[in-house]
Amino acid sequence: MWQLHMTNEKRDWVKVGRCETVGEAVRRITELEGSTSYGLFLRTYVDPHSTDDEALSNLEYKGAKTAYVIKRERQTH
Repeated sequence: MWQLHMTNEKRDWVKVGRCETVGEAVRRITELEGSTSYGLFLRTYVDPHSTDDEALSNLEYKGAKTAYVIKRERQTH
């Protein structure tokens, strides 16, 4: 499960909603941006000491209207 966030007018991060997949989050971003694109290039920050799971748990996109981040929800057992 993933959470989609975007910046508002004040550049504060606000939650847009939950998505089952990254693809679903990308579809939501393209809807919010009013884009007809079939896909997006996402970027990620990788700390050299992070695990693969940590490195790939925050995916960012800078749109024409605002910035977005797709965050993997932490699994608690």
